[in-house]
Amino acid sequence: MEGGRGADAGLAVPAFHPGHGHVVRSHMRSVQQCRRVERNALAILCASSAYPTCRLRRGSDAPVCARMIRIRSMHHVSWCSGRQERSTHKSTCCHAALESELDSVQPDISDAQKRAVVDLFRRAKKLESENQCAAAQALYEEGLAIDRRDGHTWLALGQLIARKDSTRAREIFEEALRHCHDNVFLLQAFAVFESKNGNVSRARTLFTKANELDPANPYVFQAWGLLEQRAGNRRAAREMYSRCVSIRPQSQVCLAWGTLESREGNVERARELFRLALRIAPGTRGHRNVTRRANTSTSGSAASGGASTSSSPAKAPHDRKLGKYIDTQCRVLCAWAELEERMGDHKEALQLLNRALELQKDDPETIMVLARLQSRTSASSMQPALLTLRNALHLDDKLPRNVINGWANLELKAGNAYKALEILNAGKVHYPSDPCIFMTLGTVHESCSQFEQARDWYARSVDAEARAPTLVAWALLEERCGHFDLARSLFQRALRVDPLHGQAYNAYAMMEQRLNDQERALAVYQHGLDSGVCSVSLYHGASQLHKARGEYDQARALLRQGVLLTRESTVYLWHSWGMLEIRLNNVSEARRIGELAMKRYPNDSRVLLVAALAYSACSAEYVAEVDRARELFRKAVLADPMHAHAWQVWGVFEASRNCLDAARALFKRGLRLSPTHGALWQAWAVLEMRCGDLTKSRSLFERGTTACPNHVHLFQAWACMEVRANDPARARDLLDAALKICRTHGPVWTAYGLLEARYGTMARARFCFQEGARVDPNHGPVYRTWAQTEADAKDFQRARELFKRGLELAPHYAPMYHRYAEMEAMLGNVAALADLQERAKVYFPSASQSPMHQDFSVSEFDGLDASDDEEQYLKRETEMERAIRGAQDLTASLAPASEVVL
Repeated sequence: MEGGRGADAGLAVPAFHPGHGHVVRSHMRSVQQCRRVERNALAILCASSAYPTCRLRRGSDAPVCARMIRIRSMHHVSWCSGRQERSTHKSTCCHAALESELDSVQPDISDAQKRAVVDLFRRAKKLESENQCAAAQALYEEGLAIDRRDGHTWLALGQLIARKDSTRAREIFEEALRHCHDNVFLLQAFAVFESKNGNVSRARTLFTKANELDPANPYVFQAWGLLEQRAGNRRAAREMYSRCVSIRPQSQVCLAWGTLESREGNVERARELFRLALRIAPGTRGHRNVTRRANTSTSGSAASGGASTSSSPAKAPHDRKLGKYIDTQCRVLCAWAELEERMGDHKEALQLLNRALELQKDDPETIMVLARLQSRTSASSMQPALLTLRNALHLDDKLPRNVINGWANLELKAGNAYKALEILNAGKVHYPSDPCIFMTLGTVHESCSQFEQARDWYARSVDAEARAPTLVAWALLEERCGHFDLARSLFQRALRVDPLHGQAYNAYAMMEQRLNDQERALAVYQHGLDSGVCSVSLYHGASQLHKARGEYDQARALLRQGVLLTRESTVYLWHSWGMLEIRLNNVSEARRIGELAMKRYPNDSRVLLVAALAYSACSAEYVAEVDRARELFRKAVLADPMHAHAWQVWGVFEASRNCLDAARALFKRGLRLSPTHGALWQAWAVLEMRCGDLTKSRSLFERGTTACPNHVHLFQAWACMEVRANDPARARDLLDAALKICRTHGPVWTAYGLLEARYGTMARARFCFQEGARVDPNHGPVYRTWAQTEADAKDFQRARELFKRGLELAPHYAPMYHRYAEMEAMLGNVAALADLQERAKVYFPSASQSPMHQDFSVSEFDGLDASDDEEQYLKRETEMERAIRGAQDLTASLAPASEVVL
């Protein structure tokens, strides 16, 4: 172009109306649209015979069309001009193609119509915030009747409809793209909508089209990268972020990329990206421009006497850009602080958060992150964290939604339910239709056992917007109330709303497991995996189910896949994988997994705990590395002093090394920090019982049941102690107390049956076993102990029937095979032994899984909580069996020599 003004110098930009921000953005997109249509028109003209030598390279001096091409856009008319026309010949086909291209552009609309559309948009947004969705929808549709090319109105309408009807929302987006086919923001929003509804392939197609229209749009790259992360495609996500940064670095993309690298354990790379994000000013040409604006704004305020301009209803454009820049800087600093906390550098994390507060002193989101960091720093830091929130935040202010919910959840975690309700009710004033606040209100009421109020709030949240987390919470409430069919329908609705919501699959399958339907639970997990859901909860739940079924190879494969996820923490998967290898006596593999997990999560207590257990384990090839194990145990409790299970496992480890005083000190320290952890009380009491101090053991059980009155396993363990003390009457009372807490607990009925078989009547014992099999039909030990009891009574036929029934209902319970085989071997039934061996091969295909090759005397420091049924599930001998045997040994040792049975 002449004068060196560039190829687009002929585009006239009309005057903008102050305050009409969304119209300004529409004008800028219209300029881009005009350039595309101009290039297409010139390409058509050059393809005709009239201009055979025309080239369209920018800056080319080749002849171009001299006629004026009228380009009609969404909000204005622009004209592009060229040099003098060299030929008057016109091509008919050229004109037809050109008119078709130009007719795809919206005819002109007046300034008054533009203002009307903007006004309708703003009014609709206000009504939408007040939960008047029908009225808002009517205004959006009225605006579209005036201007079918208004992308903002289409976008708002589609997102509004998506709350209730995903099918109708999809139709809205498709119609919008017919009128605004090159609107990048519509394409991006449509892609996000499709990804949330499980249509990943369609979402990728839409992202691709948006990227072709605007190759440097950071929102497209960020959303696309998050989609790939959610789908487990880390390499594709990294490629998305890398492409955007190579074209034009954007702080939001650097933040997302840095978060990805930090969750993969690439700490230095993550820090580099966070530093890069801090050097980029979004929406400007560089950090210096924003700094200059900030200095200008500061000097202007000083010149005006320091008067605050925050009360002004409208901010200048540079103020808005500065605010956006500062907000992005705060988000980057918060993400960086979370990384440093995970790496164990709490001091650096606090310094980063203080930098964020220096940029934006009263930023509620930064204050929330700081409070959460404080709450995790030490055992007694919850109250200081709450004081930080109460002093810095005020309920009269309009706080962000996530801050309101986060603050309320922290108060609820600290036991301050009424304070949580006060916070949520204050937030409801500013957000009268927010579904997240409604859901949190339901959670608070449910924690107070106010089930009707909780159900009402969940229903109101779903009415405002059907969200999968709310439906899952509601379903769990209905399950708790015994309404299993309703809970099942709510879970299914949650999966229809969000087919990629991993927590919904996991909660649904867990309910089916509690209802003793493992096959249905497995089908739910498989449906989630087949749908491409990449969620830690889904992989963890499915692997645990396969593990309980004895399908260790499938469990290992799921855990190996799950630890590759980056959208969320994979700590639980690493922990479960390490514990699986420890249980299978794969010490070398367990240690390798522990080291890999510590590389990614070097300061996570659960990861350090499983690594410590791996080094404390031993096998034929490896000996226990006691010093290394102690070092890791120490790091685990320092990383999270409130991790009561870490104190418990370390204490049991020291007890196994015969360091009894150290074990007692660890139990005592753990209980001082977590006095309501029943497993710690149980571990200490069992230690004293095995040391022969039954009085102290009884005292600890009494204190434990006072602190944890609903801990079923604590009462059961206490009953076993009383049996050792030869007090079966008190043991019965304790088992009755345990059954009052939970009558569907199979291990308690099993213990009760053994107690009655030894100290009561056989009829009473059979009743207890029968009840245990009825309420917990998949609990293998109840059939094994019942069958053994019948065999001891010489009723071998009945024992055989019970063994067979138990193997049908719990085919993966390996100790059943042992006891059954022992009985048949004693009876000389070779055919039955052969059949049993064939059956075992079906459920334990590999030699390492065979019940004939496993040691089921699980060590007491295996890392599982004492309340975990898996420990009892693998033991060949229950606690009550050991207690009865111990009582018999004690009686024999105290009897006169003539009465001792040799």
